[in-house]
Amino acid sequence: MRVLTDAVCIRVLCSETLLIAIGNQLALVYLAPNGRTHRTFAHLPRLVDKIHGIETCLIEVEKYLVIIHAGREAYCTVVDCQAHTFSSSVLVVIPEEPYKQPISYVRRRLHDWISSISLLSPTQLCIVTSHGVAALLKRADNSHSLHWDLVDKSPCEDGSTLYCSTITGRQWDNVIILSGTALGLLLVWSVAGPEDCRGRVLKSVSAHNGVIFSIACDFASGLLTTTSDDRSIKFWNVQLSLNREDCSRSVELREERYCFAHTARVFQCRIINEARRSLVASIGEDSHLCLWTVDGNLVLKKRIDEGPTLWNMDYDPHTATIFITASNGNLHKYCIRYFIDGNDNFNSDLSNMRDISPVLSEGEHLAKIKFLTNGFMVAATNHNQVMLLENSGTIVHSLEKQDNFKCSLIEAGETTFYLAGGCSILVYNVTAKNCANLARSKTVSFLQKPFTCVNDSTDIKEGTIRSLNFCTRSKNVAICDASGRCIILDEPLELSNVHGKLGITSITVDENHTQLLGGYNFRTTGHDGRICELFVNIISKTLELLTFTKSTIGWIDRKMVRGPQTFYLGFNDSHFLMVDHTNEIYIQCDCGGGHRCWDFYYDESSESFAYIFIQHKRLKRVQFTLRNNVGSELTLPRFNWHTRACNILQVARRGDSYLLFSGGEDNILRINVLNKGQIVEEPRKHLFNHISSIKTIVIKQWKGKDSLLVISAGGRAQICVTSVDLKSFRIKQEYDYMLLATDSERTRWKTNRQSTFDPETKFMCAAFLSNDRIVFGCSDGFIRIYQLSFPDDQVTLSVQTEIFYGRCILKMINVDVHGRSIFVSMATDGLLCFWDTSCANEPFYRHRHHSSGVNAVDVKQLDMEKFVFATGGDDQSVTVSLLEITNREGKPHVRVLEQLCEKYLHTAQVTGLKLLDNERMITVGVDQRVYVTKYSSYDKLVVERTTNTCIADLKGVGFLQDDKELILYGCGIEIMELQSI
Repeated sequence: MRVLTDAVCIRVLCSETLLIAIGNQLALVYLAPNGRTHRTFAHLPRLVDKIHGIETCLIEVEKYLVIIHAGREAYCTVVDCQAHTFSSSVLVVIPEEPYKQPISYVRRRLHDWISSISLLSPTQLCIVTSHGVAALLKRADNSHSLHWDLVDKSPCEDGSTLYCSTITGRQWDNVIILSGTALGLLLVWSVAGPEDCRGRVLKSVSAHNGVIFSIACDFASGLLTTTSDDRSIKFWNVQLSLNREDCSRSVELREERYCFAHTARVFQCRIINEARRSLVASIGEDSHLCLWTVDGNLVLKKRIDEGPTLWNMDYDPHTATIFITASNGNLHKYCIRYFIDGNDNFNSDLSNMRDISPVLSEGEHLAKIKFLTNGFMVAATNHNQVMLLENSGTIVHSLEKQDNFKCSLIEAGETTFYLAGGCSILVYNVTAKNCANLARSKTVSFLQKPFTCVNDSTDIKEGTIRSLNFCTRSKNVAICDASGRCIILDEPLELSNVHGKLGITSITVDENHTQLLGGYNFRTTGHDGRICELFVNIISKTLELLTFTKSTIGWIDRKMVRGPQTFYLGFNDSHFLMVDHTNEIYIQCDCGGGHRCWDFYYDESSESFAYIFIQHKRLKRVQFTLRNNVGSELTLPRFNWHTRACNILQVARRGDSYLLFSGGEDNILRINVLNKGQIVEEPRKHLFNHISSIKTIVIKQWKGKDSLLVISAGGRAQICVTSVDLKSFRIKQEYDYMLLATDSERTRWKTNRQSTFDPETKFMCAAFLSNDRIVFGCSDGFIRIYQLSFPDDQVTLSVQTEIFYGRCILKMINVDVHGRSIFVSMATDGLLCFWDTSCANEPFYRHRHHSSGVNAVDVKQLDMEKFVFATGGDDQSVTVSLLEITNREGKPHVRVLEQLCEKYLHTAQVTGLKLLDNERMITVGVDQRVYVTKYSSYDKLVVERTTNTCIADLKGVGFLQDDKELILYGCGIEIMELQSI
């Protein structure tokens, strides 16, 4: 994809054919005969605003009339679903009718932000503006004419700003509009009728304690739903009646249900009518899809994505699939056929929790429980009674009590199970009739007693350690005892606190990378909610933590592999969860938490999953059937771009492609591959070691040309060092540094708890200096120089110099003059401050570029001593200076040769800037404008080309010199050809 940003709307054209708007692009996604998913983009002009609405209408066989609206503009095109092509797009022109007396003005403008549109027929279009003006447009009755004429206009008598609106009816005379305001007011008004009834509000009610974001209405069934930023969805009973005498309409509206399931703002709801039943679907800011019955009962709460806002959805009745769009450009689908065609008891299988406690004597209860391989259970009570239970909890066999034995652990084998207690282990065989017989009993001792060997020989005595020898070559310790046994202790193969202080719960060797590069990878899970990837180096006999990912489970207890799928089981607070490697939740039930005895069993024949646990001394069971979510066969792209604003992006070459290193407000360092101008889905890497936002990234070559060292820094004064192998694309987290240690370490200090360090300090910018030094600009006004060292092939960072400047440092850049390393800092005071690294006590030269903060900088070296500095700032201006930097008497000296300051080139802050060849420059700003300018004479900045982008809150711009392409990033990313501007 070349644009990844808010996918605001989606529309199902026909079976396996979708129209999707991502940013300002409109794509046709369809299923080819070979089963592959393809997409075609419409020929639209470069829109400033994102596409917020799509309306379609069938005009011929497999041909659809399509109207899209973005901001104040609407465009019309025709889609051929057989050829999978778009016709040329035509702007829908809505003329204004000014009143000329006594003063020329326009009452209730139509040239306004469009709230909603509806195709009443192939030749009639209704548009509603954000200030409550409805307009009827018509076109000629043929498929070739895309020209629309204004026929009628009807303003609502309530002129409130509308945050959402829904158009009902298929004829202009019958159109009823339902709209919601910022204050939670629900307005129902008509557009046609007698002169005194046009635009009249039929019903006005206070519906929510906040902004109304969506309204869905079905007058036939009398159901109306509304959603709001108060996290609720309301169900209403609505009745529309017509007075035949004066042709007036009236509306009766009654609140039925006030429902909560979402944990954040609810942006969209939709009524799904099928033959068997009707459902209501809702999505919102919490990335969840909720399904409700028309009575307001929640039947499904499904997490669809990890973090992004879900904006819009549509339903395909042919495949019973809901298609959903997200704020990071992801597209999702979920089949609801089970809920549409299933029985009325939706929860009969999904979360059927039953109490299956066996009948025990008074005061006796189960204390331990374990599944056997045949689905039966072995349990132990608080009275030390061990028994076999069937699925329903019925006791099928009770074991004879053993003298002086108390069961503390239960483990199951193929046809046996083991009971452990004290120093004894009892082994039982399970017969075909599910009876257990004691096979053998063993006593284990670790102190001055004979070992029990495999051959039951007790000739070898357990003795004391007689010698301990350390080998400096192999880094191993050899331990010998009195019986002549030698144990090799491999001390280097140790990695502490992989999962914090809570320990590791599972270890799995990655079979795909066995014996890879002199070692192998394996993955671990733990009670910290992380899945860690580690590497065992057989040659150097070391254990390395490569990277980790975060799971939605806060307390991962077990791991289950079934074919190609891997499931993780654990607990979030009081809930039990089972998720897969993509963090999709398959089951979630309230069990009280992970501190209890529990087990699970998977029956492959029926694909059913059973979870048992002991709660309040009762045995409970949850049965769940794993279903493949079959529905639409479309393969929808999921690029998993940042869910919050991207603050920084750096580009590195990797063969014929590029690596994009980006970090932002979602605290994740993302590594994506850009190939032939397109961001590809795989391969990609995400690093989660930052605990706050990422503000800066710098990259250098490491270990030759086949590896990169990536230094990322940002909030909470944290610096992370990551290595990237360009050949294998293996990622390793080399070093994690926090200024003045972490919070947990600082709270352990008992004395001298004095510190000037502000925990809110951020590393704002960075630049490499000579001799592997890095200079960081910080939000607390300090400039800190770190030394990057590599002892024993390990990465370390140490503070070398701290200089207090007194202003938040925003940008940092480095230049070399005659072998002398000089760095230039820019802060909120708008000055270019030049520092000599050999004597960095204070700047040796200051030069004003802006009246406020500097957000963008680029430098170009013309010869050994002349440099062009270009900056953009908060004052909306762009400044270009030609400077000469020389050495006089061993000290650097700066002289200004030329300077140009173009004020108000942009109408908002300038946030990105790149110098090109031939004295040209690219600038971008928060106003979403992109300028290509020329500064050759240094008296005026000449604008050569300009365009706009749909990426909001632009943070910067990158430039691919070989491909002549720009990379714009902020709340999304866009790759733009320089020639297209």
